[in-house]
Amino acid sequence: MKKSRVFWGLLFIAGAILILISPTGILGDLNILSLFISFILLYCLGKGIAYRSPSGIIFPIALLCIQYDDFLGIDFIGPWTILLAAALLSIGFSFLFPKKRYCPYKYKDQEEYYKYENKQEYDDSDMRFQTSFKESIQYINSTQFEYADVQCSFGSSKIFLDNATLKNDCAYINIEGSFCGIELFVPKDWCVENHVEFVFGGSEETYHCENTTTSKLILQGKIVFGGLTITYI
Repeated sequence: MKKSRVFWGLLFIAGAILILISPTGILGDLNILSLFISFILLYCLGKGIAYRSPSGIIFPIALLCIQYDDFLGIDFIGPWTILLAAALLSIGFSFLFPKKRYCPYKYKDQEEYYKYENKQEYDDSDMRFQTSFKESIQYINSTQFEYADVQCSFGSSKIFLDNATLKNDCAYINIEGSFCGIELFVPKDWCVENHVEFVFGGSEETYHCENTTTSKLILQGKIVFGGLTITYI
């Protein structure tokens, strides 16, 4: 089980227990729900700073401002105005400042990955898909598929791999998304390892994975305010 899943699972269980015992008066005048939400937002803010994600930084700050608007003296602004401003700021800064890039497992270090990032041509083993403010559908039909870089912001992306053949029975997909929905359609006999991190989002799998071959697809990256769906076909 992934460490992040254990962390969030235990955190929400602890939060539920504290909320249940709060009415007993054991904890005094502490507002457990407010502290619990503040802790989650501060955690997300820290992750956003670590990954240089504009939306991962701005939205936790905006939600904290909404939560403590009386204390900050900004209750006259209103929550929807703050959220709209946060959305516009996130869009603006995402264009101005690039996010921290993940170094895929297939590269031995960040320098080697930068060489891949800066090359001008891509073949059918290494691919890049970028989607912003729209919906896209992509098909990977390579017979030597090894790596793909998927970037999606304020949109949705569907990627079909049912006609792909993995080079050396292993391939990697690096995913970076914000305010998006990404869906991968993979053969049902593949083994999928999902290492994608989520901030205010999550992943799900539909249909059944048979895992009857040695083919392995490794997913990595980060999604902020979005979701990832893996569909076996």
